[in-house]
Amino acid sequence: NPMGSIDEERVNYDDAVWEQARRLGMDPKKDNEFLWLAEESLRAPLPDGWEMASDEDRGLPYFYNESTGITQWDHPSDEQYRD
Repeated sequence: NPMGSIDEERVNYDDAVWEQARRLGMDPKKDNEFLWLAEESLRAPLPDGWEMASDEDRGLPYFYNESTGITQWDHPSDEQYRD
């Protein structure tokens, strides 16, 4: 059923937005009006010099900057969304 897959993708996307909201310090239930910030941060482009890779053991994305040697779990732009 093609609609089932669309519904499943939407649920997965909503879960990702809620998880990102938590990572940014929000309570998704109380801060519902600000969930658009979490959604926007998920779509934020990487700053110059940053790359995204996947940790094969955990299956999670991480970010690294080859010129500075910095490796981190959080998207490099997340801090601007926490402010």
